[in-house]
Amino acid sequence: MEIVRRELFPCRLTPEGILEHLAREVNGRLPEWRTRVAGNPECFGQVEEEVLGWSRGVAGLLTAAVLDDGEVQERVEERAEAIRREAPGGQQKGYRRPRHIKLLCGLVLTVLCWYCRPRTKKETLEHRDKGRIGLYPEWAALGIREGASPGLQSEAARMVVLMPSMEAAREELERRGCELDVKTVRRLALELGAQALAARKEDLEAWKRGELAVGQAFAGKRIAVAIDGGRTRTREAKKPGRRSKKQTRRSKKQGAGPKRKHRRYHAPWREPKVAVIYVLNEHGAIDGSSLRVVDATLQGPDHLMELVAFHLHRLGAVHAQRVVFLADGTDWIWDRVPQVVNRVGLEKNRCYYALDVCHAVNHIAQALEACQEKTPEDRKAQLSRLRRKLKDGHLDEVIAYLEKLKSGRRLAAIKAIESTIAYLEKRRSLMRYDELVRKKLPIGSGAVESAIRRIINLRVKGAGMFWTPENAEAVIYLRAQALTDRWEEMLERVRKHAMRTRDLEWKWQATPMCFSTHETSQLHKQKHVKRCA
Repeated sequence: MEIVRRELFPCRLTPEGILEHLAREVNGRLPEWRTRVAGNPECFGQVEEEVLGWSRGVAGLLTAAVLDDGEVQERVEERAEAIRREAPGGQQKGYRRPRHIKLLCGLVLTVLCWYCRPRTKKETLEHRDKGRIGLYPEWAALGIREGASPGLQSEAARMVVLMPSMEAAREELERRGCELDVKTVRRLALELGAQALAARKEDLEAWKRGELAVGQAFAGKRIAVAIDGGRTRTREAKKPGRRSKKQTRRSKKQGAGPKRKHRRYHAPWREPKVAVIYVLNEHGAIDGSSLRVVDATLQGPDHLMELVAFHLHRLGAVHAQRVVFLADGTDWIWDRVPQVVNRVGLEKNRCYYALDVCHAVNHIAQALEACQEKTPEDRKAQLSRLRRKLKDGHLDEVIAYLEKLKSGRRLAAIKAIESTIAYLEKRRSLMRYDELVRKKLPIGSGAVESAIRRIINLRVKGAGMFWTPENAEAVIYLRAQALTDRWEEMLERVRKHAMRTRDLEWKWQATPMCFSTHETSQLHKQKHVKRCA
């Protein structure tokens, strides 16, 4: 890889040339900045921003000097040749072409680099394998993708997932001295998200083949696994057909030609399923010294539970002291938890299961509200008493009290009470709160509720937001890594994956995880048999 158009630089890309340029710049600018601040101290903030902007130009010169070094170029070419040979399907050198690379400091470099073709000269465009993708091996060696340096792509993706919109991310990047249009920011972020998801799939497939070793991060610790689902609006295009009158009028008003067509689209609600794995301290609370693992997917319940098993395996949950699973009363979770335990190899006497106590208390509150026999203050006091009994392990007393409430009630109140009793009876094995409290284990799934709010609701569930499933998956995954301080760890996996392939396929076929021996699944199985009959 060779830098071209060196005449555009203000100095030679050598230590002596850069030092001479810096001396001239400092001697020319420093007196001016001093004079301005001395004459008007209030302009110090403006001068500070100018100094920072000038330093970005210095950073660009130093970065260009690093890439222009002969030894660096030699090592890059050696690594690029190894990447070309190891690429799947084989890659042959095609031709050198000038390409633009934008750096984090805002400088744009023009370099000559090799493009490796995925096909031979005898292959025609009609008969070539569409699954094979061309490669810039020198870019792959340096981690450059989509014409942007690794630092620029990382910063753009972080802004996209942390800021409320793409435009806000573009404005923040511009304030930091990197001017990009919204489409470029979007493209960089979604490409990094696709790379990260493809790297996740690669690790997951290695685990399914038995090639991933058991980790030691959770050895001797107490682990909690909280699972739940959120909501977001997705965008699915309708089949081609006639446009509505409103769309036709809008097209005529805007002067739409034959190439511009306004079509309606579906916007169904989807459930991003989220899992949070964290370490507990001696009091049963979240250990702040350990990083949490947050993962999510829109593909389905089997996919999420397979991700849970994958993370528990790679972090060494088999060596953990205790593992507690927390969730609400949804069947798709508890039907699959025992299979997760089996696939990870956890000892059953060290695994505990708990229904989120807030969901149980909420169902009891609905039954009391349906009775309307007392004032709200009395019902609140009664609910507090039942909550204490529930936590103390006296579930039978709670159910007996609800049974007594049925006498002399209206039909609607009786149905509400019976629904609550059925809910509690069905999940009796998940409500041993006295045992969990005695062993200082959590009984609430507040960690995953907080993760859903911070990762999904505050970014992809805004008013007027409609995501394609692929983009929503990428943004949710990147935001989860950013908010759990695992961004650099994710970038390292992406770098290793991008050196081997440019394949961005991240969907996989999950192994069925439904386990029919759990109590909550028995009722579901009976209902399925009745429907089939």
